[in-house]
This record gives sequence, structure tokens and C-alpha cells, in this order.
Amino acid sequence: MKLDFDIIVVGAGPAGAATAVGLKRLGYRVAVISKPRHPKTWEGFSSRVVGALKSLELTHTLSTLSIPIPRKVNWGDKTDAANVEFLVDRSRFDRGLLTDLRNKNIEVFESACSAITMNSDYCVVSTESDQQLFARFIVEARGRATPARMYKTNADQHSGIDDVRAANTQKHRGPKSIVAVQRWLLPKAREPGIFVGCFASGWYWLASAGGKEFITQTCISADAVSGENKHFAQQWHLALPADSPGTEYLRIAKPKDETQFKGSTAILHSEVVGTSFIRVGDAAMAVDPLSGNG
Repeated sequence: MKLDFDIIVVGAGPAGAATAVGLKRLGYRVAVISKPRHPKTWEGFSSRVVGALKSLELTHTLSTLSIPIPRKVNWGDKTDAANVEFLVDRSRFDRGLLTDLRNKNIEVFESACSAITMNSDYCVVSTESDQQLFARFIVEARGRATPARMYKTNADQHSGIDDVRAANTQKHRGPKSIVAVQRWLLPKAREPGIFVGCFASGWYWLASAGGKEFITQTCISADAVSGENKHFAQQWHLALPADSPGTEYLRIAKPKDETQFKGSTAILHSEVVGTSFIRVGDAAMAVDPLSGNG
């Protein structure tokens, strides 16, 4: 059978894009399948991540980053202000990745993956737009949202069964937690700043690129927002000590829109590599709900 590609990368976040570029540099015929998302959130990248983006020459992606912004961390009795972060609108960042991949002559299919079939010597990736793409190897890079049982094999292709079982791996989950994402408005513009702090049932990340708007992402134990405490996810900041990082923003700000919620439970897949697939980034191990492990 004539294969369309050597390797198909499913997912085009930082981990998937970096893998695709690296494989292309090694001479493989690579394609990327990714349905563009439109998350209304910001993320912060360290200098090390930015250095990796530069080494991959992802110029459009780099253009979406802010200037370096000082970060203040207060974790228990320890305070640190040694690092900086680069803020990014995740929707713009993801679009930049797709543009950079195309500019590197990596074929991009903007569609969701509906199924992956593993046979004895090739794999078939089916998309929601009714395409079928054939390759010898799959890179799973769809992050923590990777479907649990996406992989299958043809009934007459018994040699693919072991890889399918490995790909449809069991997920090991940590204590259940959620992230509450909130945009805020200030009465007047403030200087840029990033603040990280903790409290009894979780921790928070507050980011401002300057101006009147900032964002908080708060990771909270699911037990802390159950029963009578169901509104704690919107009111966590009221219980912070006065000297907590970023309280000078929170004291005078008002919510801009409704709080958004997403899962942040730590996930580890028991099998991350087989003869015809590998998981990378959060598709293998999702721990940090804000910056990932790509």
C-alpha cells in the first residue's frame, strides 16, 4: 500500500507542533490534523519555552507573545520574584502554530480526528470531514482532552490488536480538581504583572498585560466547591490574606463576564508508546492545568 505520510501528528498544540517540526527536519513525510479551538483564555510561558519556540523558528507563533512580565510567587512562607513570563492569547497562539507549520511545508488538515485504525503495517486516520489518511506511525498530541477509546483495528488484522489495547490505555487520575477562569476589569489601568499564590484548598495565577483587564485561573480541589460551598469558585479571592500576591488588583476589580470552568485533575496514561504510536505532552501526562507539560 502507498502511504500518504510516514507519520501523522494528531493535535497541533505546542507539543504536537514541536514534534511535527522535529520530524520534518529529520526528513519524514509529516502531516498534522487539528481542529482549531477558540479558547477565551491567556497562558503564561517561561523563558525556556520561548527559547524552544525560537529554536524551532516558529516566527508567527512568537509574534503572539507579550513582552516579558515580572512574576511574583508566594508559596506558603516562601516568596520569589526571580522569573518572568510571556503572556499569550491562546487562540492567537494556536493560529500562529498552524501558520508556522504550513510555512515549513508541513501539510495541515483542519478537522477533528474521528477514529484511528491500526493494522499490521499501517494506520488509518479518519476525520470528521470524511477524509482517510494513511501513515506508518501516529503521534497522539491532543492534550488532556484526548478521547479514552479512539483507537481500533480491523477484524482481520490481528497483529494490530496489541497496539490498539496499548493506545486505548487506562488513565490514572489524581484527586479531582477544577480550574475557574475569570476575566476582571479595573477602574483604571495598572502596570503589567503576574502573581501566583496559594490558599488552603488550591492556588491561583493572576496575569495582567497592563491596562484595565486581567485574568485569574484558580485551581481548586473539587471537595472545596461541593455542597454549601458551591459558590467558592467565584468567591475564593475574598478569603485571601491582605498581603497575598495580586490582592491590590482583586480588591478594586469587578468580574468582566461569567466564570468558566474546566477540569484540572492530574492524568497519567499507563501506556505512552507502542510499535506504531506515541503520546506526547499532556496526551501522555497532564499535571499542570495552566502551562502544561508539552
